[in-house]
Amino acid sequence: MQLGTLIRKHLFHSLTGHLQFLQVQERMWRLLEVLAQNPLGSLKALYTCTCQTLLICLGFCLLPGLPRYQTLRQQIHKAYWASCSTYYSNIIHRLPVTRCPEERARRIGSTWTSYVIPGTAKLNSSMNDNGNVVILYAHGGGYARGEARMYLNYMERWQREASKVGLQITFVSVEYRM
Repeated sequence: MQLGTLIRKHLFHSLTGHLQFLQVQERMWRLLEVLAQNPLGSLKALYTCTCQTLLICLGFCLLPGLPRYQTLRQQIHKAYWASCSTYYSNIIHRLPVTRCPEERARRIGSTWTSYVIPGTAKLNSSMNDNGNVVILYAHGGGYARGEARMYLNYMERWQREASKVGLQITFVSVEYRM
């Protein structure tokens, strides 16, 4: 019985790993297609990222005693995102959201900022009813950048999937500085 369980677990992990590899491979082909469509933009993004990375590395070498608030990896990651978001905003889709309609994300808070998603949802004590769920969401951003509404498309997809099984999800996405 234990051998069968081990085989099933190994098979599951192998299939999961293969599916993840295929998803990464698909994203890489998409990235290569976008880069090939705009070779000048690719060169500009590469140049910008390279210059920023060199400046970061020079700062680490020439000013070793300077206090650092982010690791070298985080700073290089920021340089990459900054150059990509400048020349390929369609690749980096998790940038701060602009022109977001109120019905998608409604701002709340007077001394702090957060958003209720969907914007039409009302937060009150009746949210405890059966099938209603409130999720407090703190966004990611790779310690480089982020905004409370940057994963709006994902949250809306989770809401659609949850509604298929009878759950009504409301997100409260908190804004905070990175």
